[in-house]
Amino acid sequence: MEISIHDLLDVLGKRVTNMVVLEPTETVVGALATLSDSRILSAPVVSSTKKWLGIVDVRDLLYNVVKAYGENGNDWPKYSTILNAPLQDLSGPGNPDVSFLAQGMGTNQTLGWVIKEKFLKQNCLCHRVAINDCDSGVVNILSQTDVVKYIHKTPKTLGDKGQKTVVELGLAPTAILSVSADTPTVTAFDKLIGAATSLIVVVDSEGKLVGDLSNAHLRGFTEASLPQLETSVGDFITARRKILSSGTVLAHTCSTTDTLSTVIGMMVENKVHSVIIIDKATDKPAGVVTLSDVLALAVA
Repeated sequence: MEISIHDLLDVLGKRVTNMVVLEPTETVVGALATLSDSRILSAPVVSSTKKWLGIVDVRDLLYNVVKAYGENGNDWPKYSTILNAPLQDLSGPGNPDVSFLAQGMGTNQTLGWVIKEKFLKQNCLCHRVAINDCDSGVVNILSQTDVVKYIHKTPKTLGDKGQKTVVELGLAPTAILSVSADTPTVTAFDKLIGAATSLIVVVDSEGKLVGDLSNAHLRGFTEASLPQLETSVGDFITARRKILSSGTVLAHTCSTTDTLSTVIGMMVENKVHSVIIIDKATDKPAGVVTLSDVLALAVA
């Protein structure tokens, strides 16, 4: 994984024009509106003097809203103060003393270094990092999805791991983070954010898969969407799928006999961040493969 970020961006053909940026004085409600209008989940935070400060994700915004909701006796009308708070005053999941957790880097860094030091840094759920230079500020964004696309294009980066099954790689059976479909969505998101993971599995009363809850469900999320968080998570993921026009599939799955290469192909083809592993013997979830799992295996 010694390819430089500059060369990686060339291989992927990734060019950014008219990048959406947020100022640190922007409010939570304003940031939600901007992300929603642009149909994106995150954006760089840049000062009026073009100084790069970090990346804010819709997950960061929801973390602060859910936190305020709980601190105010689960009363939505009382969380309005947090909606008008500037981004620079917010705390981030996993580190309440830091507003923006994702750090920037130059294009001369190697992909292996970025994976280890940025995406897989301990206690930091980081899906995107900013690419910046001294003259132009933020010039691009590199995501875990971008890296997995590169791995898909160049399977030799995985060695023989690509042909091993998810079980052989220790990805199943494993303990999974789950909630029942009748759990309030705000509770499910609170559990998801607290666990510093990107997905929570939603199951029925028998432990069988209903769907999943992830950051992707927050695309297009605005202040007007907040009451949806009080519905059951089963109803929430169904409703959000319809709103996002993403079909009727509530979760993407694979079997315990599928190889890592097969799962990566599913991620890239379906533009998803995770795939749930189903044990055919029990018809129940046995594990989850995330983008981070793929990156960890690539540099192991």
